Amino acid sequence: MDTEPGTPPEPSDASSNKMRLDRLRKRRVFAPKDESLAFLKQTFKQDVARPFRQLQGVTEAWAALIPEDLQRRSRLESLQRGVLTAVVDSSATHFLFDAYVRRGLAVKIAERSQSTVLRRIRLRVDASAFIDEADDADMQDHGRFDPETDFDPELPR
Repeated sequence: MDTEPGTPPEPSDASSNKMRLDRLRKRRVFAPKDESLAFLKQTFKQDVARPFRQLQGVTEAWAALIPEDLQRRSRLESLQRGVLTAVVDSSATHFLFDAYVRRGLAVKIAERSQSTVLRRIRLRVDASAFIDEADDADMQDHGRFDPETDFDPELPR
C-alpha cells in the first residue's frame, strides 16, 4: 500500500474501526440534562396566569356593578370561552340576576374590566354551594353547641 507522506499507515480493518471510534468518542459532547421545570413556564402562562388576569378584571367589575346583598348570594364559578358562569343560591336570586343580565350586564362588565373575552353570562342555581356559609353564619350568631351546658335533660332522647 502506498501512503502519502505524513500520514500513518492504515492498520487492519478491526483496529482501524476501533481507532476511529475512539477519536469520535473524544469529540462527542453531550448536552447537559435539563432537570429544571422550565418547560412548564409556557404552559403556566397559558393555563393559569392569563385566565387569572382575565378573571381578576371581571371579578372587580362584578363587585362594582352588583349590589352587595346579591353578591353574597352569588359566586363566580368560571370564565371559559367567553362565557362567565355565576352560581346563585335560589331561583329568586336567579330571577333578580336575570334582570341584570337582560339589561346588558355582560357588556358593562366587559367595558369596565377592559375584557374582550367576556361575551355572555350564564346563571346556574345551586343552593348546596352556599350551605357552608349559612352554617358558619349560624354558628357565629348562636355560638357553638356544648353538650355539657346546652343539654336539656327534660327533652326525650
